[in-house]
Amino acid sequence: AQDLNFASRSSEEVGAHAAGAWRKAYSDMRNFCLLELTGASGAISAINGTYELRPSYVDRGTMVYRHQLHNNIYLYPGKDNRWWVSDERSKDTGEAGGWACSDPVEVGTVPTQATNWCAANGDEGDGWQPQQLTFVAKPPEDTARVELWSQAVAQLNGSPFIKITGASGERASV
Repeated sequence: AQDLNFASRSSEEVGAHAAGAWRKAYSDMRNFCLLELTGASGAISAINGTYELRPSYVDRGTMVYRHQLHNNIYLYPGKDNRWWVSDERSKDTGEAGGWACSDPVEVGTVPTQATNWCAANGDEGDGWQPQQLTFVAKPPEDTARVELWSQAVAQLNGSPFIKITGASGERASV
């Protein structure tokens, strides 16, 4: 593994490196767009379940997974270089906070490779404890979904970014 020295690089170069690393991670994981999380117990057991890779985040230079049953639970890399399981607000800001997190990882490291997960003990401020969280990558479960996913991947291969134009109204700039 090559050590990268970002101190001598511009913020644009660093951002381009990170976006490239996340696009590569996405490319490596795209045929396994589901992650099964197990091992969470106690007050945070609701985070267990299947998470689906959200391809629309690749154009923002990151990877994001959303829980299939609980639409407000996300798995995302935070600004502190840890994978986090948290809510939509924290995901949108990249905040370091939530129900569970990994040790810091290199940019482009997927959750299945993250180590030393910790979970919140309960209410905010109650501390953290190590927890044996396991992530297993899986392909889509049904044929229709596989076909839709394959079509989305094929479209992204030609152009790794999605550009939406012509939006109007209150949330047009989102």
